[in-house]
Amino acid sequence: MVNKFQYGDTIYVTTIIAATRDADGNWIAATETESDGYECRAEPNGGGFISKADGTMVNYEWIVYGKDIPKLVPGQKVRVIGRDGSEIFKDRVKQYSIGVFNKRVWL
Repeated sequence: MVNKFQYGDTIYVTTIIAATRDADGNWIAATETESDGYECRAEPNGGGFISKADGTMVNYEWIVYGKDIPKLVPGQKVRVIGRDGSEIFKDRVKQYSIGVFNKRVWL
């Protein structure tokens, strides 16, 4: 069970389904779908940077913690809604990490 006080925000993940062809060879346009929400806690950046795999330093605006957030890839779109129902932030993933106690997403 997730503690609502610890994880009172919600993150929604956008998945892009690539364009495909039907049986007759006609193109079917790509579509975007937004996931059901995952409980999380969003915190603004206090001035830190993250180091990417190539060694470059990237400034991030938010870090999101959660237990059930699925694996995300850099560039994937997400939207975070606060406990009061207002949109906190909408951006693309800069980095994703699975820790011992939670998963972290840098936006």
